[in-house]
Amino acid sequence: MTWEHVDFWHDHVQPIIQNHYVKWEDGANGPVPGIGIRADVGWNWHFYFWLAKRWNTVRPVARRDRRAVAWCLVVLGEDGKQLPIGMLTAVPAYASPYVDDDSELGFVWYLSDAPTEHYLQRGMPRVSGVASALLDITIQSRLDFVSDAAIFLHADPAGGTKLLEFYEDKCGMSRIWHDKRISSVRSVKAGEYFAMTDAKARTFASKFDPQRGL
Repeated sequence: MTWEHVDFWHDHVQPIIQNHYVKWEDGANGPVPGIGIRADVGWNWHFYFWLAKRWNTVRPVARRDRRAVAWCLVVLGEDGKQLPIGMLTAVPAYASPYVDDDSELGFVWYLSDAPTEHYLQRGMPRVSGVASALLDITIQSRLDFVSDAAIFLHADPAGGTKLLEFYEDKCGMSRIWHDKRISSVRSVKAGEYFAMTDAKARTFASKFDPQRGL
C-alpha cells in the first residue's frame, strides 16, 4: 500500500460507499430500498494507513512479526494504471484473543473490499473473492515469520448479519464468546471477534495455492 493507493480509495471508492451504503445501526429499523449495509461506511484510510505507520514508528526495535503491514489489491486498467479494489492493514503477531492463552495470532486490523458500484462506474467486470484474498494475505504475512497460520479479527456489528455470516460460514472462522483485554487500547468483546486456528487457516489459504507465483 502506498499513499497514492490511499488517495485513490479516498477520492474514488470511499465516496461510493458513503453514497450507497449505511451501517447496520443506521438501518436497524429495516432495509432501505437501494441502500446496502457495510461496516466501512465512514472509514478513513488516510488515518488507518497512518496508524499502521505510527504503530511501527513507536516500536522501532519490535520483532518484525509484531510490526504492522499494509496491503492494497489492485487491478490494472487498460492504460496500465493501478486501480485499488481491496485495502488491508494487519499485525502478523498480536496478543491472543483466547482466555488463558499467552500466545500470539495474526490480527486483521482493517479490511475493505471495493463495492460492486466501483466496478460498474469503471465499466469493468467485478473481481470476486477480494475480502477472502485479503484474509489470505494476512495468513501469508504471518507465515513469513512463524510456522503457525492462526489469525483473528473484529467483525464490526455495523456490518450486520451478512458480515458475520461471511466470516463464519464462508471463511470457516469461529466466533469468540468471551471478553478479554488484549492490549491497553483493545478488548475482545464476546460475539464480535472471530478466529481461525492454524489448521483452519491453512485449509482456507490452500484454495489460493493455484494462483501463487503466477
